[in-house]
Amino acid sequence: MGMRGIAALLVVAFHIILYSPFSPTQVSSNYLVQVVSTLAIIILFAGYSGVYLFFIISGYILVKKYESGDYNVDQRFSRAKYYMRRIFRTWPLYFLVIPVFAFINTGTLIPIVWQSFFFVQNFFPSTFVNNPTWTLIVEEVFYLFLPVWIILFRRNWKIALLGTAAFTIGYMAVVRFVLLQTSAYSFAQFPAFAFTFALGTLIAYNRKVKVNWILILAAWVLASFVFSNLFTEGAFAFVPVIFFSGIYFLVVCNLDSSRLFTNGASVFLGKLAYPIYLFGLPIQFLLMVYLGRPDPLWIPLTIMLTIAIAYVINVLIEKPFISLGRKLESMLVLAPSAATAEIKKEILERQMPETQIEASEDTQGTQPKDG
Repeated sequence: MGMRGIAALLVVAFHIILYSPFSPTQVSSNYLVQVVSTLAIIILFAGYSGVYLFFIISGYILVKKYESGDYNVDQRFSRAKYYMRRIFRTWPLYFLVIPVFAFINTGTLIPIVWQSFFFVQNFFPSTFVNNPTWTLIVEEVFYLFLPVWIILFRRNWKIALLGTAAFTIGYMAVVRFVLLQTSAYSFAQFPAFAFTFALGTLIAYNRKVKVNWILILAAWVLASFVFSNLFTEGAFAFVPVIFFSGIYFLVVCNLDSSRLFTNGASVFLGKLAYPIYLFGLPIQFLLMVYLGRPDPLWIPLTIMLTIAIAYVINVLIEKPFISLGRKLESMLVLAPSAATAEIKKEILERQMPETQIEASEDTQGTQPKDG
């Protein structure tokens, strides 16, 4: 899906602007810098909210594949097949980027690398080894509970949607008012984003809403500006989550009416979305080490270099591991299933009287043959 590549670039842009001279966090009396900083606010929070789009797309794709039988073996859902595909799709690059980023930040992140290796970094109030990886932990929770998630939405999608919205708002309220937590890591948990996955699930079940793209774009720009300094954390942190999730829900619903997300370039970026997302920040930090604080030309340089390196990673690492996963899937899941089916057939034939077997063979012999 081409939208995934654009979402990944939004997140990369967020990190670039955050450390650039035009970041809204940098105070300047220069009028040009102030104007650009105002525009940067829009891009900054749009990139911050790009993770909501990722979660919606994940909910859509995984539920769609589940319902289409992509994870089935012998016409039944196979947990082994499903989890193997998720592991070989997400883990190789995840376990690669952690030591790479730790090496770039030599000595400063080594004590907390173990947290990332055991997928528990979201539960500690410390700096992530690689900031984007916190979203992988949220997604892993969704992967784990997808079979149960499907059951809930099959029974009553309206109640399931309202329930996830209440779950998201309730979790944030408890964190803020009961646990008295305001730090970002407290909100970097699956309950805070359950609603986004629910919206993706609705799209998978063809519960779509058609809206004019101009209205969607206007709402996106306005929300990026309004929420850039409001509600990102604290008591009302659920507001931008719900609001932006709604906007991105409309975006995904209307993908088929826009060439922006279906042209060759978008599709190409979509295939590179995962390595772009994971390695964008390490590449940016590497450039900062060698080039120092960037000027505006540093921004397109970072984006182009990120896309180029993402392509190499996709070809040399991502695709080979996905292929390896499919081969192991054939050996460990599909082959045993076929062998089990053959054994059951033999047992059934042994239990059948000889007259029924002969009658069955006679029937097969009278069937017309092709060609």
